[in-house]
Amino acid sequence: MNPAPPVILDDPPGTALGMKLSGQVVLTRVRGTPPLRSRLSVALLCGLLTLTGNPAASAQVSPAAQGATPASSSALEWRIRPLARELAMHERFYRSAWPGGEQAAVETIVTDGAAAYLLRFGEVSSFPLAELPASIRQAMGLSFEHDRARRRAYYCLDAPFLGLPPEVANRELVRLIVHETFHAFVQGNNWLEVSRLIARGSRRVQTYPVVAEPRAYREELGRRLLDALTTPDPSWRSRLLAEAAGLYQGWKTRFPEEARLSQWTDIMEGSATYFEARVGLMTQGADGNASALASYLPQSVPPARPDLTTEAYRLGALAGLLLDQEGDPLRWKQRLMAGVTPLELLLGTRTPQQVTPSGAALGQAQEAADRLNEALSPWLDPVLAHLRAGAPFLVLEGRPQGSFSPKGFYRSAAFPEYTLTPLTRATVETKQGTVTIENAVWLEQEGAQMSMTFVVEPGWVGTQSGRLVVTHPGLSRPLEVTRETDARGRTIYRAR
Repeated sequence: MNPAPPVILDDPPGTALGMKLSGQVVLTRVRGTPPLRSRLSVALLCGLLTLTGNPAASAQVSPAAQGATPASSSALEWRIRPLARELAMHERFYRSAWPGGEQAAVETIVTDGAAAYLLRFGEVSSFPLAELPASIRQAMGLSFEHDRARRRAYYCLDAPFLGLPPEVANRELVRLIVHETFHAFVQGNNWLEVSRLIARGSRRVQTYPVVAEPRAYREELGRRLLDALTTPDPSWRSRLLAEAAGLYQGWKTRFPEEARLSQWTDIMEGSATYFEARVGLMTQGADGNASALASYLPQSVPPARPDLTTEAYRLGALAGLLLDQEGDPLRWKQRLMAGVTPLELLLGTRTPQQVTPSGAALGQAQEAADRLNEALSPWLDPVLAHLRAGAPFLVLEGRPQGSFSPKGFYRSAAFPEYTLTPLTRATVETKQGTVTIENAVWLEQEGAQMSMTFVVEPGWVGTQSGRLVVTHPGLSRPLEVTRETDARGRTIYRAR
């Protein structure tokens, strides 16, 4: 575990982390900065859970609701009804936007920590704070959780979010709700072929150090798609799509590992962002209107930072809207649910025009990649050095509590078995009690959902009262550990 230097990374879309926690999904924004759409963290789908329960129970509001904290102490009191009306307006179009989209109309509970409200079909009722999940009560920043068994979605709003003008906050929160409920209640564990992509190695991760050229391909591809979607000229649209096909084929040919890695995220996040954008257009009466798209889409699906994962949101949404224009929106959605990416559906069989990113695009991508690598280096390079040296591991066994604060998900070619996740803060419930980890890099391993692994230096290990402990500034308290050796001969300090 290494203390992070005072480096602040930009908060891109798509840097939220989801965990499987007793049938619940817990996600969070990275920081408490105002969640404008270009900075709003949207979630890694972790709805691949098979849950049981009585959905009818979610329709009941406990009589204890009358004992909730008085609304006068809550910043939500005067804005919750406009929020409920706007959300209900969006929910009307769920079925039209996606087959089975009506599944995403669930009970939504919104809290600011002082009061909580249940929203259903535009109606508002009080909700008892005591009945909120513990993870939401303990949440840091703008956080949310989905309970598929009870068909409920919980959202905790932080002070920076509530400090936004109400019309901005409501718009951004509704977008987030539409996106995340699609993940949890439409995708869920229903898309079996897509879930199998994870077993084949497709996952949410970006190669470190970030390489500029593939980022330029995907950025130029996105520009072609946006221009094709918003032009009224059919011949120009055809040319733009032919150029997009050329960039797509070039990217797949030159960077086949990226194409393999990105399949799952391109499908899951691309379709969720498409759903969010399409429903938003429908509420404005602008669906299919090229001039309306030209003004709406640059704000709702902005360019991402140079990152394979975050690009999936924009590219999937644009490709999906273009596929709708192809004349058979139901068929392409069925094929996507069977495991084909939006880009492949749109461009895979199109005759390509051979183009490559311009020199300007390559230069911009290189500058952005250099900035990102410079910011990540103090976090990731020491950890990679410790891995090469065979440094010991600290394994925290227990269930994560509340929300994570990750700064992205990275993989080094030298250690492909780990996803390197810089964390500004995380809390884990162990048998010894709750422990908080700050400014550390989590070495995530497939199949280890109930434990977290960190590199430690030998000097952090000592004895207290005859017991072996690990002490480090990133830990909220010393941890009693046992010592063992893994199959590779690496020392493991395990805290249960």
